[in-house]
Amino acid sequence: MSLTNPTKEDTLTLLSTLESHFPSATLGPSKWYILALSSLVAGGHPDFAADLYLHLIARPEFSTSESRQALVRRLRETLVKLVAIVGVRDIFLSLW
Repeated sequence: MSLTNPTKEDTLTLLSTLESHFPSATLGPSKWYILALSSLVAGGHPDFAADLYLHLIARPEFSTSESRQALVRRLRETLVKLVAIVGVRDIFLSLW
């Protein structure tokens, strides 16, 4: 686990900063949150994955049920792939 204890505001600031500095011109505009989720889980803060999800669904591009289902599929796929890197325990913590 990480030695820091960020607040929800710190997490939202981090997410906004990451999104604004992410090289979306070369990697695509919808890839930054995969990096954010991976960093949160692998960095010892899997419980903040919920804050990332809430931040994302507040955006207009995820306002429909279909777009949210696609988002959840992408997030779930990211978590499944992270099992090999960070282990099962942290992945389960991000889901609960």
